Amino acid sequence: MGIKIHEILIPIINEREYKIIAEIGVDTGGLTRRILEGTSLKQYWAIDPWKKQEGNIPGWGRLAGCSQKEWDKKAKAVVNFPFPELSVLRMTSLMASKVFRSYYFDMVFIDAVHSYKNTKQDIRIWEPLIRPGGVLCGHDYRKRFKGVVDAVDELIGKDLKLLPATVWLKEICD
Repeated sequence: MGIKIHEILIPIINEREYKIIAEIGVDTGGLTRRILEGTSLKQYWAIDPWKKQEGNIPGWGRLAGCSQKEWDKKAKAVVNFPFPELSVLRMTSLMASKVFRSYYFDMVFIDAVHSYKNTKQDIRIWEPLIRPGGVLCGHDYRKRFKGVVDAVDELIGKDLKLLPATVWLKEICD
């Protein structure tokens, strides 16, 4: 099966003693749950609109066929996770970023809409909200998701670190 995303992120979070994280694009909350079980975070922000999208969304695959009822079920499951440090924002990435104008994260993990336009927007709006010493990272840096690869390469360039499980990462310096 290979290495899993949480097996990459949990050691980073624990070794650096990160306390405040945002996950952009949550789906069923599998990663959310594993990270919360494997760390001692103070705040974990799970951000996803859990909304049926119309039209062809690049990279959505199985998610493109989800009904609104299915999205609502996914959202309810995450909202009901038994973690006091978990806060759920059911809104788009752009809307959520505006909530945090004067807030700083240790890590932001992007795994939302895999189009070039959306990935580029997510990088631009979340990077300023990460404190020095934190990281901006995401998932699906692979040929199948050309939009993700192109946006990450363009905006992160030489600062890009590629990790197992198709995770990309940028260190935020002072």
